[in-house]
Amino acid sequence: MMVFAKVGELRDYIRSKDLSKESEARLLTYYETRYRGKYFEEDALLSDLNDSLKAEILLQNTRKLIIDAPFLKRSVGDGRDELFIGRIAAALLSINFIPGDYVTKQGDSGSDMYFILNGNAEVYVNEKLAVILWAGAYFGEIGLITKTLRTATVQAVLPSLMYRLISTKYSTTFPT
Repeated sequence: MMVFAKVGELRDYIRSKDLSKESEARLLTYYETRYRGKYFEEDALLSDLNDSLKAEILLQNTRKLIIDAPFLKRSVGDGRDELFIGRIAAALLSINFIPGDYVTKQGDSGSDMYFILNGNAEVYVNEKLAVILWAGAYFGEIGLITKTLRTATVQAVLPSLMYRLISTKYSTTFPT
């Protein structure tokens, strides 16, 4: 029932702002994609949990994404490797993208990276399609580490759920 209330609220907003049909369609697509018939805010839901349960859920959602990124590997074997993966999982923010959304734009400053949990995105270099990324892929690690300008534009093709790792969270996990 809350989904219907949210859609009603969204339609009222669209009417009050006299948004274009294109903007209206994108907003409705975003909410449809984000909630997929369910109304919950992951961040709000997780904030109600105790730290232990929150860490467990975040780790289950993102563990494979993290361990598949070679530059995030920690294999010291001192019994703290899982703790390290958990710290990265806790630093990730979930973001929904709809087809056509720009995740990054070439030339913009970059200080974060993304992991694709589901969906896909196209990567353009100098406005030419370079590669298509699918679930399990990551991008933006150069910007995360070096804080340089983006070397590519990344645009969602399908409804996509991505996790974002920002440089400040990365720096606390990987102190220099």
